[in-house]
Amino acid sequence: MSQTLQLPKEGERVGSGIIQSLVSTGGSAYVYKTWNENLEIHRAVKVMSPDASPDISARFQTEGRINSKLQHQNIVQCFSSGLTSGGLPYLEMEYVSGQSLADIIHKNGHIPLPVSLAISIYLLEALHYAHTVKYTLYEKQHFGLVHRDLKPLNIIITPDGNVKLMDFGIARPVDFSIHTQANTVPGTIAYLSPEACTGCDVDFRSDIYQFGLCLYELLCGSPAFPQSDLTSLLEAKSSNKYQPVETMIKTSVDRRIITFLQRCLHLDMNLRYQSAFSCLSDLRSICDSLSISCNSSSIISSFVSGNPVNYVPRKKSKFNKSSYLVISLFLIFSITAILVFVYKSSLFHFAFFQKSDTPEIITPVVITHPESTHVSFSISSPHPVPEPGRGAERSHGAQPKKAKPKKAKPVQISTVPVVPLSRPDSIADAQIYISRGQRQYGAGHVDSAVSSFQSAIKLPSQKSRQQIVRTCVYWLAKCNTLLYKKGTVPASNYLVSWQSVQNVFPATSPEYIEASTHLQEGSN
Repeated sequence: MSQTLQLPKEGERVGSGIIQSLVSTGGSAYVYKTWNENLEIHRAVKVMSPDASPDISARFQTEGRINSKLQHQNIVQCFSSGLTSGGLPYLEMEYVSGQSLADIIHKNGHIPLPVSLAISIYLLEALHYAHTVKYTLYEKQHFGLVHRDLKPLNIIITPDGNVKLMDFGIARPVDFSIHTQANTVPGTIAYLSPEACTGCDVDFRSDIYQFGLCLYELLCGSPAFPQSDLTSLLEAKSSNKYQPVETMIKTSVDRRIITFLQRCLHLDMNLRYQSAFSCLSDLRSICDSLSISCNSSSIISSFVSGNPVNYVPRKKSKFNKSSYLVISLFLIFSITAILVFVYKSSLFHFAFFQKSDTPEIITPVVITHPESTHVSFSISSPHPVPEPGRGAERSHGAQPKKAKPKKAKPVQISTVPVVPLSRPDSIADAQIYISRGQRQYGAGHVDSAVSSFQSAIKLPSQKSRQQIVRTCVYWLAKCNTLLYKKGTVPASNYLVSWQSVQNVFPATSPEYIEASTHLQEGSN
């Protein structure tokens, strides 16, 4: 006689703890809050519904195997699995205290821009990790994981401002499908990507699309596809017809954010961001340009605590690109004219003291003083300076008397202070530190170069964030190569630095190929 499957009750032990209360219910599972008396911590247990189909049971097992491999601060962790006393499978997971993003949007409507972007940054960091994680599933090695059900209901915001992505129930490896059923599309219809709605294969770019829908809802306060009728919803989804962002956002938003969002939500997968990393890099650059601190959990915690988050949009400049170009050319011309004037003035200074037809010998002598450095120019002639009157006799054709050459005496002309190049320590621009690091590297000061590149990677710049990160990572790898050859750093530093180069550069780039060569040599 088969056992009757029963849900656990309050006070019953499931996993390592005792059930205290029911947290939530879904179509295929129940989530309980438990207390582990030995560790004195709360846990969450996800118990499969007694009415779940065999397909749901198989997915439940796969979810536990996948989720247990993920170790990231923005992903809910799974610790163990097993069967309850009632015969139902369960997953023991990290208990996260907080509200779902869906509840926060429902309560507040549109979310302030700094809070929306801070949440988005954390989500993209979680996606980037999931899309690049290496793991074993059913005794096979895989690289990358597609979530497939990214939506506000599966995102938890904690009171301290952390963001947690959960529910990997339909996640799968990117390289093959599992638990696939004919004529079924797993996921939440309103948040499916267009390719998923039409039955096409999905990959990382489908998660980017679902991320875009979450950002849309954060900024607008309502879903991009609010249709309640299934036929209308599927028609709008397959054609990607959603209300334009500009008409839905109630406050003024920088055009770059709208363009960023539109790229995430593009109908064509090939025109979306091709990776979570590139999407994250662009969003960070936008935040830097808008002077928004998007990595601060204090912004999120302040908002969920009920405190107002004030943000004054940066006013649009009255100058267009052509105006900036004209101003830049004018400044370049002015500086060039000043330098030419100074240079010619110096030549005049020297020419004024030349008294004979024979070129003088100009000898620079650098004298170092405690407070400043000066250059003294001494001019000496191979022939004696003519005495007064001798020049007049020569002009009337008189033959000058042959005089014994006198020893040439140096004539002191001037002492010119040498102004040292200004140090860039007080200028917070990444490109300046990159230039300094490259000069230090060329001069052999590798340790100083490492410090400059590490500083540059943390600073804002007019160049794109992706370009700055790539440049710094590549030069740090070159520095570590020299330090490794000198024996001052271990081989692990050398290999990890070139692995980082491969992570940020395209596979067809010269830098990626160079990194492959170093990694191959290092492994041998």
